[in-house]
Amino acid sequence: MKIAAAQTVVASNIADNGHGIRALISSAAGQGVRLINFCEGALSGYGKFQIVRQEDWKTFDWASQETELSGDS
Repeated sequence: MKIAAAQTVVASNIADNGHGIRALISSAAGQGVRLINFCEGALSGYGKFQIVRQEDWKTFDWASQETELSGDS
């Protein structure tokens, strides 16, 4: 099985992150990759600078993340 590690530009915009991830998945699949690993937070774009306190999760855009995960974007 061919595997890959991938790094995208991780931004706070979940839809942009999803687009970049899907592009790399497509490219890797075309090269025979069947398992691809992305960095933590590649889709959500969250970083330590965004989530400092527990309350910060209340402002996270869960709906956008769910849309990207479900493939409805």
